[in-house]
Amino acid sequence: MDLDLFSAFDGGETVAELPEVVNEAKVESPKAPAGKRKATAPAGAGDGEDGGDVMEDSVLATAKKAKAAEPVALVQGEETETIREDGTRVKSYSVVPADWVAPPYEAPPRPAKTYPFTLDPFQAQAISYIERNESVLVSAHTSAGKTVTAEYAIAKSLRDKQRVIYTSPIKALSNQKYRDLQEEFGDVGLMTGDITINPTATVLIMTTEILRSMLYRGSEVMREVAWVIYDEIHYMRDKSRGVVWEESIILLPHKVRFVFLSATIPNSREFVAWVAKQHHQPCHVVYTDYRPVPLQHYLFPAGGEGLHLVVDEKGRFLEQNFQAAMATLQPTDEQTLMAQGKKLTGAKKQMQTGGLKKIVALIMKRQLDPAIIFSFSKKECEANALQMKGLTFNDQTEGDLVQEVYRNAMEALSEEDKTLPQVEALLPLLCRGIGIHHGGLLPILKEVIEILFQEGLIKCLFATETFSIGLNMPARTVVFTSTRKFDGADFRWVTSGEYIQMSGRAGRRGKDVDGKVIQMLDEKMDPDVAKAMLYGDADPLHSSYHINYNMLLNMLRVEGADPEFIVRSSFHQFQQEQGVPALEEEAELLTAKANAIEIKGEDDVVRQAALLTCFLKYHTTLTQLEKVQEEILTTIQRPEYCMAFLQVGRLVYMREPPTPSASNPSALEVRDWGWGVVINVQKVQRAVARAPQDKTKPQSFQDRAAAATAASATESVYTLEVLVRAEAAGGGAAGGPPRPVKPGSSGKVGEMTVVPFELASLAKLSSIRVHLPSDIRAAASRSAVGKSLAESSTTSSLIAAAIKGAIRKSRAEIGRRHPNGLPELDPIDDIGIKGSAFEKLVGRGDDLEERLEELPLHKAPDKQERYALYKEKADLLARAKLLKAEAKSATHVVMHDQLRRMKRVLRRLGHCDAAGIIQLKGRVACEINACDELVVTELIFNGTFNELTMEQTAAVLSCLVHQEKGKEDGASKLNEQFKGLFRQVQDAARQVGKIAEECKVEIEVEDYVNSFTPDVMEVCHDWCAGAKFVDVMKKTELYEGSVIRIIRRLEELLRQLSCAANAIGNVELKKKFEAAANKMRRDIVFCGRQVTWNV
Repeated sequence: MDLDLFSAFDGGETVAELPEVVNEAKVESPKAPAGKRKATAPAGAGDGEDGGDVMEDSVLATAKKAKAAEPVALVQGEETETIREDGTRVKSYSVVPADWVAPPYEAPPRPAKTYPFTLDPFQAQAISYIERNESVLVSAHTSAGKTVTAEYAIAKSLRDKQRVIYTSPIKALSNQKYRDLQEEFGDVGLMTGDITINPTATVLIMTTEILRSMLYRGSEVMREVAWVIYDEIHYMRDKSRGVVWEESIILLPHKVRFVFLSATIPNSREFVAWVAKQHHQPCHVVYTDYRPVPLQHYLFPAGGEGLHLVVDEKGRFLEQNFQAAMATLQPTDEQTLMAQGKKLTGAKKQMQTGGLKKIVALIMKRQLDPAIIFSFSKKECEANALQMKGLTFNDQTEGDLVQEVYRNAMEALSEEDKTLPQVEALLPLLCRGIGIHHGGLLPILKEVIEILFQEGLIKCLFATETFSIGLNMPARTVVFTSTRKFDGADFRWVTSGEYIQMSGRAGRRGKDVDGKVIQMLDEKMDPDVAKAMLYGDADPLHSSYHINYNMLLNMLRVEGADPEFIVRSSFHQFQQEQGVPALEEEAELLTAKANAIEIKGEDDVVRQAALLTCFLKYHTTLTQLEKVQEEILTTIQRPEYCMAFLQVGRLVYMREPPTPSASNPSALEVRDWGWGVVINVQKVQRAVARAPQDKTKPQSFQDRAAAATAASATESVYTLEVLVRAEAAGGGAAGGPPRPVKPGSSGKVGEMTVVPFELASLAKLSSIRVHLPSDIRAAASRSAVGKSLAESSTTSSLIAAAIKGAIRKSRAEIGRRHPNGLPELDPIDDIGIKGSAFEKLVGRGDDLEERLEELPLHKAPDKQERYALYKEKADLLARAKLLKAEAKSATHVVMHDQLRRMKRVLRRLGHCDAAGIIQLKGRVACEINACDELVVTELIFNGTFNELTMEQTAAVLSCLVHQEKGKEDGASKLNEQFKGLFRQVQDAARQVGKIAEECKVEIEVEDYVNSFTPDVMEVCHDWCAGAKFVDVMKKTELYEGSVIRIIRRLEELLRQLSCAANAIGNVELKKKFEAAANKMRRDIVFCGRQVTWNV
């Protein structure tokens, strides 16, 4: 018995046929394999009026138990590889359930779809799996032809009279696919949330969020779906939205087969193994490194005059050209002024502007257009486009055509909206063949630009990296204005995965012989960094799964359904469990190695167990003593205690704290310098480390003042210059910096060298001081000692040699007088550290020393060798124990504690009772996924919306849909009406946050409260009141496209709240939310989209 969550809708394993034949193809193919499941659809299963529950409790409970009790064993298939004539490879790999029985297969008389070209080997391989009704992941470079396999799955579904769903990560890609597939297949529908076209079509294109919502509601459509196509499946790694991909894959019925399209994924085997295990069906990987259009990579160094080819079309790295590019790199204006200590005023100075104009002119001269110029900020994107003054790339005919298309599209706007700055400013650029594409543009403008670019009417497109995701819009040339980007914490080089994604837009299949990629550099790049970027693997697919309250409530509302089922089924859990065999194997190896170590007594009579007990006591006591000594030493190292005794000539024992070893970073290394002589003590001011600031965002006066204060913050640090015996650590070229030194080894003379230390390296303070030559106090002498022995100054060398000779004599005399070791300063009697706590600590150290001396092993002559063996054995066993514990914890359900705490939050807030049964508040929260479901539910049940107008309601809800970091003084600028409304949102958020904190959920209450911002309250209030968009934009500094996204999301939230109010029988609220949603849905925000023009 192997059931899935939606077996209730399967009606058995056979996929239901559609009532009409949509495709002209008459050849029938075998039905989907029967698999191992048998289930019967419950009576009355179907969509409720409000999208409510249609899931059968007992089926879900059975599914939960079956899944937990019957883990699916997998058989890893062998990898096959084919080498193409051009040297590129095609690989395939399969994962099959161990008990899978392949159904009989007979090839159809003719394929579901034919192509006017010869299929590439990877396409033919993938299509063969699809024809056999088996899932496949197609992993290939951009423009390699992955879509061919998706089209075949669609044609097959139409031939077999079955439904197919095509999902994409972004609405723009859904719109593009709708245009392409509607022209190809005809019976195609679109569902993106913003627009719904032909929802009863055989081929449904939708965003992944829509698919998950259908699965949550148990949509009847899923009865008829045979194939689901996931485009850009690598998007599953996205931190915020990747969970949607995982949940939809988990919730789909077992009868569904999958086509996953992706750029290259290094761990694709791991992903298909998860799918095979989750859905108990074979899943295959077809991978190729074939790139239809080879790429050439160039560097354009700032201040240079030309391009430097660093990777040719054969993929060879040209080291000489790279070094030549680095040699010609000149500092930018910004870097020069900063080096001179001057500040930049106004906008950021960019020396690259002139260089970018040169590159664009060169591209057009050599007919390497169209070109995509990537930038990492919207402002930079627009600024670069506006710098192309005097450049025109379209002829008169093309310019007239652009103008006609543009004006026809803008007819959908009102006269007032046509005067928006974006609308007016963009047309002159477009007529010249220059375009801009980023998330801040009006949606209608973005779509017009996409269409013009596809038609070849835009020759140079300035875009942000979002343009590289999904949209099939290749160019001849790609330019990076910078290969460093801000990641929210610091500026870094782009990863190889990001570079592959964006550079992959270069080269159009069937049009270009090769593609050009140009990197603009304004700072030095190490060759290893360049090679890692150019040749590195794409980013691996790691799960970003996290639990949210909406998912939890949707699972809890069906009695018997365990929310842990989805967590246990997640790719996150699967990846964690994958490492268990390796951990267990390593633990066994360590245990065997430890057991092979025998520690025998002197007379070989003492039993091994008794001897180990003796060593254990010694080891435990010694470990405790070392810990106490460490605490004592930390106190002594405090400046108020030790500085009075660090005079010149004081003998000190220096031992640096443990640091990662250079040869083995996973191991710690302790550099023990032994006894030395204090030569000098310095107190220096060091800047306090602080988090880097985002220079791409505007800063207020208060921000700049705070940054200046932080930049000037310093701390006092004491540096000891100690003369110790040292050896050169190697390296160091003639004329280069001094060679590093390391502690002198036993048996080697070494050299007496001055080495600087921090107080943390001070291990012992001796009561003895060495008498140094009187001239050591002179500035020249101290300077000479502080420098290396290799000083060329004769005077300095003579002084240094004299001092070292005196110290050697002093050390010899000290050794003669103190044969049992140097006397040390007592921390209490000599140093004068007071306090009962410290005295107890010292007393405990004395007690442990006495206990250690009383143990038999302490007096053994060979205790060091025997103890070393014991310690090695104990360490091996300890590591093995940790590995076993790690393996055991990996098999436990991830996020189990978090899930338990979140359930406690729901109970405290009244969403469910102690038995987990959903209450009225929970039914409301189940319907909400467009914002924080807990806060908005609290607002509803607090009666916040009861007396509010529709406009006020929109203003309140805007705080929940717009959660970007706002201005610090945003709330203070609100009028009294909005201040009171915003306080209610903050009070509800603070209540939820405090309860979550009390339930041990990881949350910073004030950060949580501050995540709700009032920045667009007035904007949304006025829009709901009927204000014109051009007037609304005067009240915000946000981009037009950003405001439209907020209003659309607000309208979606209002629709969800209307359904929620209907679910609890509150007719008044339902009408209010619905009326407010209707008021939001108008004019430019929801104008007819380009996707409908060809319908």
